[in-house]
Amino acid sequence: MPQDYRLLTIESRQDDEILVVCLRGIDLIDRIYAQDFQRELSLLIQERQPGKLVVSFRNLGLCSTEVVNGMLQVRQQMLAVQGRLALCEMSPQIRQVFRVLNLEQTVFEIYDALEDATLALAS
Repeated sequence: MPQDYRLLTIESRQDDEILVVCLRGIDLIDRIYAQDFQRELSLLIQERQPGKLVVSFRNLGLCSTEVVNGMLQVRQQMLAVQGRLALCEMSPQIRQVFRVLNLEQTVFEIYDALEDATLALAS
């Protein structure tokens, strides 16, 4: 049964091969929101089982380390099903967090634009 997602909007790209998730415009600095985001994204992966997933941060200005931890868990879920994950459209502040933690292009594929992320996963 499909879930209702409070913090996510969902669309498909590339003939339904790539699932794109956009975070709704709530800054995820509150621990409860961050945990809800991770829970919703995990449920989405369990429900849809995408082979390729793009998470867009375009509507998000700030996030807590809880979000980074949640993304690491999401990455593990995707790896468990041999899927690919890309992140995109991060604010400079969020991107800097991923850089400082040495997660950009080492753990996560991060792109400036949604189109770049979907093209990378389509290949």
